[in-house]
Amino acid sequence: MNMLQFELFASVARTQNISRTAEQYNVSQPAVSHQLKTLEQAMGLELIHRTKRGVVLTDAGRELLPYVQEILSIKDRAETRMRNMAEGTVGHIRIAALSSASAHVSDCLLPLYAQHPDIQVDISLLEGTELIEALRQNTHDFYFGVDNMTPDNMGYVSVMIARGRLELFVNRAAADSIDLNDWSTVARQPFVSVPKSDVSLDKKIMTVCRNRGFTPRIISIYNRAESVVLSVNAGLGVAILPGALRELYQRPNVVTFPIEGEDARADTVFVWNPNRLTGTGELFRDIVLGLYHKALPEYSEAQAAHDLTCAAWFFYTPPAARSTRAETP
Repeated sequence: MNMLQFELFASVARTQNISRTAEQYNVSQPAVSHQLKTLEQAMGLELIHRTKRGVVLTDAGRELLPYVQEILSIKDRAETRMRNMAEGTVGHIRIAALSSASAHVSDCLLPLYAQHPDIQVDISLLEGTELIEALRQNTHDFYFGVDNMTPDNMGYVSVMIARGRLELFVNRAAADSIDLNDWSTVARQPFVSVPKSDVSLDKKIMTVCRNRGFTPRIISIYNRAESVVLSVNAGLGVAILPGALRELYQRPNVVTFPIEGEDARADTVFVWNPNRLTGTGELFRDIVLGLYHKALPEYSEAQAAHDLTCAAWFFYTPPAARSTRAETP
């Protein structure tokens, strides 16, 4: 098997048409069919099935597709990185962020590029479940998420960089019936929400509801925050989400109600593993900490000193001599 076979397979899976794939790659249809057949022989399984309407993947083909897409993505990133190094781009950092934190990522990259235009930055915008897995696998240099997402026992440093709050997302047609002074007006509504695998956000949503005397009647689960907002826009139900998503996914039929209370906080945190830091990473870390600790008027000097002390403790204390949580140096 080879990269061309993977590329042709991914293309056929996307277009469901061999002739269209042949046109895209400027090869003949028999050549595409031959490469796919060779891939099937290497795998020992039938991967595609021809129908009158085109081509569909078999069960084995659907199982293989995510692996092929991951291989091709790694190939593209490797080629980009090597090309950039050949052209003089020396620094490289990898950032994973929730969509609700994307504005903060952009704010941090502006001064980074202004000071160091030769740095390559790879950004992965992830949903909560994906970011939790990325943290567990330690796949990136930096993470922008919400509090309580960081796993224990992995040596991460987590610093709060922005205050945030959960909001109730409601279809405009139902907005007049909602009164957050009377949560029974919310409890009677159908809910759309994120999966339980998005542990941090799901726990916050359920806590907010439980503390207000009800269990939400969830009728649909979506693995992407944008899909939740779209379903609210369509009138399928209400949702509790970070308020930052209101600006990110503006929809004409969606209105939001800020939820008061300490349990409705959804602060943005900046997370990194000191053991992964390079010189370039240290530059970015310092930019982020300097930018946000200066920009938070309600961020107390005592809290800032505590966070920075924790960070410094992780930088300079040998791994064997420190605990795994920045909160308890």
